[in-house]
Amino acid sequence: MDAFMKDSREMMADELGLQAVLLTSPHASAALVGKSLGKVAEVEGFVAAYFCEDVEGSCGNSLFAESKVEYVGQAVALIVAATKEACHEAIEKIEVDYHSTPAVLDVVHAQAVRSLQGGARCLRQGDAVRGLEDAEVLLQGSLSVGSQYPLSGGLLIAHAVPLDEISGGGMEVRVPAENLDEVRTAVSQVTGLSESRVRVIGMDLAGSSGGRGQESIRIAQWVAFATMKTGRAVSLELDRKQEAALTGKRHAVEAKYKVGCDESGVISALEIDLHLDSGAEDGCAVEVLERLLLSVDGAYGIENFCVKGSLCRTHALTGKSIWAEGSAQGVFVIEAILASVARRLGKSVESVREQNFYRASKSPALTPYGQEVDAALLSRLWIASLASAEFYSRRQVIEQWNQKNHAAKRGIAAVPIKIGVGDVSMGSHQASAWLQIYGDGSAQVRLGVVDLGEGLCERVRRQVSEFFQLEEKLIAVSGGQQTGEGWGDMLSPYGTAAQELMAEAVRDACEQVDQQMGECSVESEGESFAERIAQARRKGAKLTAVGFHRQTHLTDGALPWSDEKMQMKVFDAYFYGVAVVEIELDAFSGEVQVLRADLFAEGKKGGLEDWQRAQILRAYMMGQGWVLNEDVKQQPYAVPGLAQAPADFAIELLDLEGQESEGLRTTLDAQAAVAMAVAVREAVQEALLAYAPGLKLDVGLPLPAGPVEVMRALREVTEKVTKLKLEQKKSGGKP
Repeated sequence: MDAFMKDSREMMADELGLQAVLLTSPHASAALVGKSLGKVAEVEGFVAAYFCEDVEGSCGNSLFAESKVEYVGQAVALIVAATKEACHEAIEKIEVDYHSTPAVLDVVHAQAVRSLQGGARCLRQGDAVRGLEDAEVLLQGSLSVGSQYPLSGGLLIAHAVPLDEISGGGMEVRVPAENLDEVRTAVSQVTGLSESRVRVIGMDLAGSSGGRGQESIRIAQWVAFATMKTGRAVSLELDRKQEAALTGKRHAVEAKYKVGCDESGVISALEIDLHLDSGAEDGCAVEVLERLLLSVDGAYGIENFCVKGSLCRTHALTGKSIWAEGSAQGVFVIEAILASVARRLGKSVESVREQNFYRASKSPALTPYGQEVDAALLSRLWIASLASAEFYSRRQVIEQWNQKNHAAKRGIAAVPIKIGVGDVSMGSHQASAWLQIYGDGSAQVRLGVVDLGEGLCERVRRQVSEFFQLEEKLIAVSGGQQTGEGWGDMLSPYGTAAQELMAEAVRDACEQVDQQMGECSVESEGESFAERIAQARRKGAKLTAVGFHRQTHLTDGALPWSDEKMQMKVFDAYFYGVAVVEIELDAFSGEVQVLRADLFAEGKKGGLEDWQRAQILRAYMMGQGWVLNEDVKQQPYAVPGLAQAPADFAIELLDLEGQESEGLRTTLDAQAAVAMAVAVREAVQEALLAYAPGLKLDVGLPLPAGPVEVMRALREVTEKVTKLKLEQKKSGGKP
């Protein structure tokens, strides 16, 4: 980041460079009834001001508001001048007349006014309506999963430079982005240049948890448009307020459900109605909603199941801003439903979960969309995890501790996780990598994905080293943003099985080079790799390859959402895991301290255990921040620091089949570990109910559940206990 910022500011200081500043809307919803440049021409150094009307073609509305604004921070104009100070002075002289209109700011409001986008999507299995009618016990409830800001890495900045004819003409754009391909396409559309004449150079995104998708496209388009108009280099750096306004927030979800079950907690029918905040202009909301629908079954096989999902249009910005977006919300919803059933029936939550698992006896155990679940593996993982975490004995100790402590209470929860690995969009089921073997026996690998600093390059380096028996220090690996010009067919690092797809693409490139060396009859006995390479070069072997991998067995195109049951394999595999979390709750402040977290995942042995544990830890902590930090109505999201980390942390990879994996293959998807943090919320629920021992209470606790929401839930427990005691007193002591 520092290197990029230094390089960018050096370019900004170039005598030919211009500065740009956005004029943005202070209203969430308003009509634009007048625009005037006023006396802006009097500003020294002023170059130009661009509105929607100045953009040719169909890109105008995507760059600037035309007749109305639909969220706070929406760009109305772009001012270009010699200095940033001149830009701000010019903005003061520009006159924009707004007529404010009522804004829809959350999902509940959008439902009330029927502000919906498109039709509902439905996924069903069996007959949920008939199942609910015939159920012994009928329950209903709701859950709110609120929105949060993503934690992005540094300021949002972009710089565009026109290229001379010697360099091939066109334009170079520098911007922090998760997918440089998408930026290149967007710049091409707004400038009219062919993509071959657009060079996109990315910046390091290490430490980012999102917020560099649509945001990067917008800022790249603005500077590219200004450069095209002025013929000069243009730089744009958003201030913190603008960046916060223009960064897509996590998708909020409102869930309502009806569940039919028997007295033991076995669910016979379940209906779920989901509404997701798609914002004012969000390109990934459909994808997130589909992942939500495909993940809300969780680890549970319910005979009569129906889930409907709708997109709600609000005056805000949303975006794919964290790992497992969509999948995590699905897990949150189904686990809240199972916990609610258990508490209303007075049963232990883990027993209700066990009774509703996908069953190996139902061969095969199929999801509502028709994909097979390894039910036997899930059951073995659950049993092994609870035993390893000493769950039942620890719960007894916690119950004894709670009896002695009145101000603080502890809770423990165990939650099973089943999440599909891969992306529901076909374009994210493929990956490419470029491999070059040099004359001295060293190698270079360029990956078709932006490296987030999460160990992908180190993993690929080890993979190539093992394949060719080559020292790791001789292998250079770079992410897509480090190649100088990006990469074709780049894979999004979020919401996909990027690690596994890239490993397969690298394997393909290695095999191509190895095959070419074999066809040239390169001897290997007693020779070093460098000597073999020298011999291969003399014989004309091709030592460069572009590896490619595509999950051809997955569904192509759009999923057939309808009232008919799906029958298809949507995901490449499933991530299976179990999270056991113990917390302590302070009744005076609502603060929650995670005392211990035991995370278990099914994973094959292959020399990557330390890397896998690190990925699970990182993803889990992101999820814990989601669960325990306030939503956008309270404060910005922040990844938990050392003070919030569990005092005792254990991550265990269980190879329950006892088989060694081939090379580096694994079904473990660390992104899915975000959803493991749902165990934190369930443990908080247990601690809340410890203030009312022996009573059948179900307390509403939304997500995120920061101190404000925890205190509200605690007051709800107190009010319900007081009410029950009064009723008991009136009835003469009878319960």
